[in-house]
Amino acid sequence: MKKILSLIYKILLVVWLLGIFMFGAWFVNDNPQQMQLALFGFKLPETSTAAYIMITLIAGTCMGSIFTFTVMQKRLFAKQRQLKKVRKEADKLKAINTLPDAASVAVTS
Repeated sequence: MKKILSLIYKILLVVWLLGIFMFGAWFVNDNPQQMQLALFGFKLPETSTAAYIMITLIAGTCMGSIFTFTVMQKRLFAKQRQLKKVRKEADKLKAINTLPDAASVAVTS
């Protein structure tokens, strides 16, 4: 069952990537206007408007993914520290509850 789900996931990923590629190709084909950008005083090569837009979208997606990853890592580490503290406290409470009471020891002797 796990192999089938893995295969379905891979197929869907390939279909998704092909769809994105096809959309990008269509977008570039429908926007052939040439333009030249100046970035911090440097002139970039003249290319289609759609290519610059696609590059910007890809760069933004990558930057957003990296930012989200770092934020989630910080949250994960904080939760792991909190879980470690709670487990240590639970172990202490279990140790206290497993100790025999002084009253029960006195009754049995």
